[in-house]
Formats: sequence, structure tokens, C-alpha cells
Amino acid sequence: MIVDVVCSSTYSTFLDNEVKINPSPFVDRLLVESLNNSIKIEKIDLVDYTGKVLSTKKIEPSREVNWDIGTAIPPSFYIVHIHTNKGVIGKKVLKVN
Repeated sequence: MIVDVVCSSTYSTFLDNEVKINPSPFVDRLLVESLNNSIKIEKIDLVDYTGKVLSTKKIEPSREVNWDIGTAIPPSFYIVHIHTNKGVIGKKVLKVN
């Protein structure tokens, strides 16, 4: 059986250096920040290694977001999908106790 898979990505390599996350590792809070005045953060997803979205924060477009994820999420590596007015970027973070 042959299966064709088409992958498309909306991730922006331009945004990689324009958006940062601190701290990593983190316990229960993340600061997501745009370093460029024209880039506004609109939504943030915390995604596990299987691709499951564990938590989402939708906000009014802003350059800086303090995100209290809480302690219910277990320690592990995660991907944070940052949705902006210029595209989407994924960044790895480590959650610890």
C-alpha cells in the first residue's frame, strides 16, 4: 500500500529570532515576548511530544504575554506554538518541578 503524505507548514523562520520565551526550564510561568514592535502575539499553545495541545491562551494582540501554565502539567519537554500577526513559530521549553 502506498500512502501519499502532503505536509505544509505555516511556521515562519523569520520569527525565530523575533520572539523569545523565558525562562527555560520553567516551573509554572512563561514570559513570551516579541522583540519587534510590528509583531503581536495573538495565541499561545503548549503542545506535548505527541502533538496534543495541553493548554491554550488566547489574548488581545500584544508584544508581551505572561502565561501562568500552573503546576498540573507534568515536567517534560514541550513545544510552545506562538501565533502572531506575522505567522506561527514553535519553540522548545522544559518544564520542571
